[in-house]
Amino acid sequence: MSAADEKITISQIKFEDIAPIYNLGNRLYTSNKWSNLYRTWDEYEIIERYISDKEYCHVAKANNQLVGFALATLVEKKNNPWLYGYIIWMGVDPKHSGKGIGSKLLKKITKLFKKDGVKIIMVDTSIENKQALSFFKKNGFEEEEGHVFLSKNVSKN
Repeated sequence: MSAADEKITISQIKFEDIAPIYNLGNRLYTSNKWSNLYRTWDEYEIIERYISDKEYCHVAKANNQLVGFALATLVEKKNNPWLYGYIIWMGVDPKHSGKGIGSKLLKKITKLFKKDGVKIIMVDTSIENKQALSFFKKNGFEEEEGHVFLSKNVSKN
């Protein structure tokens, strides 16, 4: 079966998906590549989402192997009637990029958010992550908000 013939399935996260998600995230979210990540990629991120937001966490599989994931949650703001969806982590195995996997995951999460009354979906990424910025803009995200994170590498002093 060629890569083009692979059937991609999208499904809600299961317990047995936690380790493969963690391993893929370890390859995608490295401190060498993204040293200014303000959240830490670790097993607790996945477990927390699995426990509290399982319905908004989905995986993509090809030939029963994990090739992508989306971990999301709802955000309610005090004194604000709108409900927000927040995509916390999303990733696709680089060997499978360009196959529409990210778009399929995003479509599934968007459908769930809309069903539950979400008005706005939020996502954030590094300004240096041109691939992610391009992906989200291509999928209708706009209205970039400026946000500045300052960092200081004290190990060099």
